[in-house]
Amino acid sequence: MYDDLHLPWDRDSLEALAKRLVVAGETTKVDLKSIFELSGVTQQGEFLKDVSAIANTHDHNLKDHGMLIFGASKGTISHTSFPADEDHLQATIDDLLKKYIRPFITTRLFIYTDNEKQWGVVVVPPTRNAPHVFCNDIHKRYRGEIYVRYGTTTEKAQPEDYSRFFRQHLEEHTYGFQQSINDLQREVATLSIQSRKMKSIPVSRNGKKVVSAVEIVPAPILTEVDDTVSVTDRINILLTKEEDKITHGLLEEVKKIQAFIESYEIPWNISVADKAQSKEIMTKIETVCSEFWSAIISLISRDEKGTYDDALIKAITYLSRTINSPTGAQYTDWGKNVRYYPLLVALYLICIVGVEKKRDKLIRKILKIELQGRSHYDEPLSITYILFSIRNAAEVFQPLYDAYPSQRWCDPIASYTKTLIDRILTPDDPLWDKAAAFYRGEYILCIAPMDILERVTKKPMIGHPSSGSFLFINASEPVIARFLRQDRDWIKKLFERPLQDILTEFDQTAHRLSSSSSCWGNGFEKGALKAAFPDKTEDLK
Repeated sequence: MYDDLHLPWDRDSLEALAKRLVVAGETTKVDLKSIFELSGVTQQGEFLKDVSAIANTHDHNLKDHGMLIFGASKGTISHTSFPADEDHLQATIDDLLKKYIRPFITTRLFIYTDNEKQWGVVVVPPTRNAPHVFCNDIHKRYRGEIYVRYGTTTEKAQPEDYSRFFRQHLEEHTYGFQQSINDLQREVATLSIQSRKMKSIPVSRNGKKVVSAVEIVPAPILTEVDDTVSVTDRINILLTKEEDKITHGLLEEVKKIQAFIESYEIPWNISVADKAQSKEIMTKIETVCSEFWSAIISLISRDEKGTYDDALIKAITYLSRTINSPTGAQYTDWGKNVRYYPLLVALYLICIVGVEKKRDKLIRKILKIELQGRSHYDEPLSITYILFSIRNAAEVFQPLYDAYPSQRWCDPIASYTKTLIDRILTPDDPLWDKAAAFYRGEYILCIAPMDILERVTKKPMIGHPSSGSFLFINASEPVIARFLRQDRDWIKKLFERPLQDILTEFDQTAHRLSSSSSCWGNGFEKGALKAAFPDKTEDLK
C-alpha cells in the first residue's frame, strides 16, 4: 500500500517531519488531534469531515500533502492510544471513506511509539478528484456536503471553492500543453535576443551596400522615411529609446535570472551534499545575479525620493514565481528549492538596506508581493513563503561551511547568506555596522510571514517566524532588542497586524525553531515584546 501511494517520505523521515510540524503548529493542510477515536458515529463523522476537508484544499507546502497528527497539540507530542494495529485501522479508515465519501480518498496511517507511548499520522496525498463529497449521512454530516480548510479551521465549501474545483480539473488537462507552449516561447525569445546581438557583414549587391535582415538599424535613421524598415520595428525601436533606462535595465536583469533559474545550469535532481558541486552552483548564481543585487543596493541607498520604487517592485514581482521543473525533468527538493536563492538574497538586501535607510513604504510593498503559481487558477502565496521553501535545500549550502563535514551550520541558508552579503554590501558610510544592519534587516524579514492573513477569515496563516542567523548568534540579541525599543513606531508601519501580537507570538514560538534543530539557540529568540513594549508588557499578557 505504501508503494502504491508514492509518498515523498519513508517511515523515519515522515516521523521526523511530523514532529517538526507539531512544533510549528496547525496550518491549512496540517491538523493536530489530541486523541484517535473512531468507535462512534460522532467521531467517525468528525474524522471524515477532517480528511475530506484536507483533500479538498490545495496548498503548495508539503507538496500538497495533508496530515492529521494524532496524540499531539501545538508544540508537543501528548500521545494517544490506537485500538488495533496499523493494517486493521487502515482497513477501517478505507471502509469509512468508501461508504461515506465520493470520490474515494486514499490515505495512509502510520503509528509511532515513543517510550511505549503511541502517536500517529494519517497522510492525505494530493488528489485530482476534488471535490470529495459526503455521499451518505452520518451524524450531522449530510449527503452532498463538501468541506474545505480555511487557514486552521474547517468549514463548508463556499461558491468560490466550487469554481476552484472546476478550474483545477481544467488545469490538469491543459497544463502539459501550456508547458510545451511556454518552452517554445522561451526558445523563440532566446533566439530573438541572439539575433538582435548579431552583427552581420555588409554585402554588395550591384555595387550597393545592403543591410542584413538581422542587423539592428540605428535609431537616428528613423528620423527620415525609410521604406526598408517595417512600421512595427520603427515603433519598437522608438519605444525602447523612450523607455526609462533604469526600469528597462532592471527588467532585463531579472529576465536573465529567470531564464537561468528555468534552465539546466543548476541540476534539477541534486541528491548529494557535495562541496565541489555546491561551490559551482553558488558561483553560477552569484555570476548571474550580482548585477541585479548591486542595483538593489544602489537604488535603496541612493534613491531617497523613491523615484524608482515602482521599477524595483516590478522587477521583484517578475522574479517572484513558484519553481516548477521543465516538462519531463527529474527533480529533487534540493534541486528545485535552491532556485529560490536569487530572490531570497534580493529580499535580504531590500530589508537590510531598507531598514537602515528607513524605507518603510518600499519594504511594506515588497513584502506584500505574491508568488505567481504555475497557473493563474492557483491560490497565490506570499513572497515570504520562500523563506520556508528554500530550507528544503539546506543541504546544498551545508558543504560551503569551511569546517564541513566535521562541523555544520545551525542554519546553513542564513549563515551562508550572511557571508555573501558581507562581501557584496560594502557601503561608503564609515558608521555603517554590517553585523547590526544584517540582524535588523533579517529579523524584519523573518517575522514578516507572521503578517500573512488567510483571505476569508483574516486569521494569521503562520504562527511563527522563519529561521535565521539571529536565532543562533548571541551578538544579535542586544542589536534586535535595541532596534525594537528605539524604532517600535517605525516598525509598526511595516505590518498589517498589530506589532504587539506579532511579537507575542514570536516570543511563544521562536525558541522552538532553534530547539528543533541540531543546535541550541544562543541568539534572539525571546523578549521581543518586552523590548518593544516595556511599559505595557504586563497589560498585554
